[in-house]
Amino acid sequence: ISSTWSATEKKDALDNCISSGNSLPYCECSVEILVSLLSYSEFKKFDKDIREGRRPSSTINSKMMRMSKRVLGECKK
Repeated sequence: ISSTWSATEKKDALDNCISSGNSLPYCECSVEILVSLLSYSEFKKFDKDIREGRRPSSTINSKMMRMSKRVLGECKK
């Protein structure tokens, strides 16, 4: 599993954000923060845990919480 995000993986994250009803500038900002805090493999593990009803590891959880705080503070809706 790759730890760095490929262009395709970043585009997928951006597309998912936009299809959830968010603006392009907001999603670009969010994805930049996401890729700076989590490796792609951490993100996939977090996503899989959530989808399967498991609690993500405390390490990944704390990174996701930090990401959420930064997105709220830095990205305009």
